[in-house]
Amino acid sequence: MSKKMEQETEQLKKEIAAHGVTIIPANEIDIAAFKKAGEAAYTKLNLVQARDTVFKEMGK
Repeated sequence: MSKKMEQETEQLKKEIAAHGVTIIPANEIDIAAFKKAGEAAYTKLNLVQARDTVFKEMGK
């Protein structure tokens, strides 16, 4: 089953790459840049206050 899933995953990666999607290996992801880019979504969706409330509740 694992081998089958691995094969299917590779095929799906090829298919989405053919449509212009860039796949970055997990060990190469720049987490800080990802978080920074995601900040704009909170503003655009008017969720900054909600996010801050959740973070406060979580002790962040």
